[in-house]
Amino acid sequence: MVPPSSALVPPEEIKKIVDKTAEFVAKIGATFEERVGAKEKDNPKFNFLKEGDPFNEYYRNKIIECQGGKSQQDEEHVVDDGLALSVVAKRPTL
Repeated sequence: MVPPSSALVPPEEIKKIVDKTAEFVAKIGATFEERVGAKEKDNPKFNFLKEGDPFNEYYRNKIIECQGGKSQQDEEHVVDDGLALSVVAKRPTL
């Protein structure tokens, strides 16, 4: 579960685009986001894709939410250092 955030929620018209884009990025991956960003670079409705946009934090949190609360970098993995097996969890990056 994604912790509560102080992210600014976009107006309904933009929120629909943000939510749908986040769903696809969560399913397909960052390459989808890159393609949309390139195609819609001059469309102000997609400014949320840009770092520093007021709705970017909401968008990033929505991707994590759509992934079930875990980012790809947040997944736990097992490391065998030759002496013992250790479970390592990476910190989420937004």
